[in-house]
Amino acid sequence: MSFKAAVCCLFMQLSFRPTVDELKERKIIKFSDYYEMTEALTYDRRADKPWTRLSAKDKARCHFRFVSQLY
Repeated sequence: MSFKAAVCCLFMQLSFRPTVDELKERKIIKFSDYYEMTEALTYDRRADKPWTRLSAKDKARCHFRFVSQLY
């Protein structure tokens, strides 16, 4: 096989993308290994985030309350 033919063959193999079903059959991916994209509603995500203004003391108090509720 000539160099040109080898490059062409390799290019064809690399440009082929198997489907999700083919990858599952060949046990390359499992059900949880891929994500399905869906449309999301558009809204303003720059809303007020009060937890960004907590002091270290407030964070420690919240942590203590959370941990004490676990037991």
